[in-house]
Amino acid sequence: MSVSDPLIKNIKWIILKLIQDVEELGYISDTNVNLISLCENVEKVFNSALSSVSTTFGFIKATDAWSWLEKAAVCGDSSITFAYVNSVEHTAHYQHILTRVGRLRLLIRNLLSRKALHVPVEYLLKNHKCGIYKQNSVLGDEILTEILLSLFRQCSQINFKLDLSNISFLDVTWELPEIVKLELVPCTQLGISISFANEKAVIIDIQSNSVIAENGRIEVGDLLDNLSGVHICSATKGKLNAILKSCKGQPVNVTIVKARSSGANEIFKPILALLKQVHIDPVALRSKNFIRPELNWESKSTRCAVILLCIIFEIFQTACLPMKK
Repeated sequence: MSVSDPLIKNIKWIILKLIQDVEELGYISDTNVNLISLCENVEKVFNSALSSVSTTFGFIKATDAWSWLEKAAVCGDSSITFAYVNSVEHTAHYQHILTRVGRLRLLIRNLLSRKALHVPVEYLLKNHKCGIYKQNSVLGDEILTEILLSLFRQCSQINFKLDLSNISFLDVTWELPEIVKLELVPCTQLGISISFANEKAVIIDIQSNSVIAENGRIEVGDLLDNLSGVHICSATKGKLNAILKSCKGQPVNVTIVKARSSGANEIFKPILALLKQVHIDPVALRSKNFIRPELNWESKSTRCAVILLCIIFEIFQTACLPMKK
């Protein structure tokens, strides 16, 4: 295999771009244009040319990247750091990530945030005879592994500030939706109706005078992702009021996944299929005028401001009327 492997070339170029971005901004966030490219290439490295293993019954089963990365955290090897172990534990904690693909993606984001992306590569280089990867791969070739380790160590010097709670669609895409986190006043009802599609709670109706409507940023088609620390899925169907009652007298924390971002009128692609399942027309939703929070007519503060402006206008009109002789 050539020492100029395309994956290594891509990763080197992306890291150089990220270093330039850090010099300008000080850190890398989820909005960085080069972040997804880095993650995709790292994922390809970990997934490429994995060796096959024999099961108890003699069948051949392909090893997946998440499985060996998870096992490495408890192997007791001196190359495994606390930051790496913490990253794996944080990833395994989220039971609503349904696939190993999603777990690998969340682990990569964790490793970037905790400056530990180099750790599993260092472990492989130290234990290069473990046979996890075939010899015709980046991580199966000792020289290429050393080159990759050098690049990942550079990456571990970069300050990544990523939202590790934005995980709802990592099973299907690296693209991240916009999320809104709200702290609502204590209440017994949110004032929304939801319908479930593919384990996601789609908002299909919002009461105009409800606590969640006060914010003005939540729309029909958005997803209710988390309610006071509880992930909302089909298993929690019919339990929203019970969750709210358990927080009686305390602020209610809500996480909403936006169907469309505040900076554009395009609907997040993985949500399109969900909208169709709950009979919400994506075209009609996209064609709606985007209502920004400050222009939400259901907001009490906005209504008061409008009433005040009307009164001022009436006073102005009266003052400008010509005096009758």
